Parts: sequence; C-alpha cells; structure tokens
Amino acid sequence: GTDKVLKAGRYAARLGALRAQRMGLTARRARALEKALSLSRKAVRWGKFLGNAHRAAVIFEQRGSRPALDVTLGVIENLALSVFYFLDQFQFLFKAGIARDARLRRRLEVAGACAELVSYAAAAALAALELQRMKEEEVTLRDGLAGLVRGKAPPEELAEQRRRLARTRLQRALVSLSLAQILTDTLLTLNDIREADSGLGDPHLLAWCGLVSAFLGLLKMWRKL
Repeated sequence: GTDKVLKAGRYAARLGALRAQRMGLTARRARALEKALSLSRKAVRWGKFLGNAHRAAVIFEQRGSRPALDVTLGVIENLALSVFYFLDQFQFLFKAGIARDARLRRRLEVAGACAELVSYAAAAALAALELQRMKEEEVTLRDGLAGLVRGKAPPEELAEQRRRLARTRLQRALVSLSLAQILTDTLLTLNDIREADSGLGDPHLLAWCGLVSAFLGLLKMWRKL
C-alpha cells in the first residue's frame, strides 16, 4: 500500500503545481514535493523485481493445475514487470544524482516503459478472461438461486446461494477496477515513451490518470482486507 499512497501524493502534488502555474503562482514547493515523492516511490520499489521473478516461477510450476493460457499470460506479466522494476532501479540512481548520463537514462527509461506495456497487455488479457468466467459463474448462480426459490428450498440454503452470488459480483467488480487501473497506467506509460504534452500527453490528463490509478489500487487493496 505504501507505493499507492506515494503515487497518490505525487500526482496530487503535480495537479497542485499545474493549478498554481495556471493561476500565475509559484509552484516551486509543489514540484519539490512531487520530486521527493517520486524519488521515495522508486526507493520503496528497490529490489521489487525479485518478487515478480519469483511469482513468475510459482505460476509456471502451477502449469499442470491451471489453464495454459492463464499460465502463459501470468508468466509474461510478471517477467515483464520484473524487467521493468529492475530497470527502474537505475532511474532511482539518476533521480538521486548518482548517475548523470542523460542518453543512457533515456534509453533505460524507454526500455523499462516497453516492458511495463507488455505487462499491462498480459494483465488486461488475464482480467478479460477472468471477467468472462465470472460472468458465466454469475449466470449459473443466479439461475440456481431462481431454481431454489421455485423449489421452496430451506432459508439457510437460499442465504448461502445469495452469499455466493454476492461474493462473485464483488470479485467481478474488483477485476473491473483492475482493468480501469490498467488503462490509466497504460496512458501514463505510453507518454513515458512519447514525451508529448498535448492530446493524450496533456499534463492535466496524465496527472488525473495517475491519481485515479492510485486510488483504484488503494480501493482494491481495502476491499481485499
């Protein structure tokens, strides 16, 4: 949750700086806060690539008990994220002023962004598959509940069926939130490659995307607790 809190703070600071700039006020403090939170976020993620590499290995070991497509997409997602987090460590060194080669920094930034886009594509495909399965499961549960009502089943059995249906609907909502978060993060990552400041690269749009993504991530974590 620390990463999401720092992300929310960073993009909130960016929005504050943009608003101050539009009003003709100084945005020095807001930009300093954004830079500090961005650096802190990269520090928190130091070594995180090992966790994704391990997760990819675990998913691969489960290939006999899971659909082949799910395993393939899960491995791709986590390996791509592992590459991104590994390269992101170098961005921390550049932001901290330890390394200063601007050309190397840009190359590593683009390579990391490309790896991140691959992970988002795999994650979106997995989420779409999961949504389809949950939709089918929800239809089955709903039909089962209707059958129980017609058959005048005991109240306990009806209550259990309703709980299962509610749980499935909640899970489907969480996966839908994941898809929305992937979309906002994809826009941010695309601009890391394009470096545009208009259209989809508008600073205000990107700042709102970052803020929405952070809050969606926090909401998903809170609902899972």
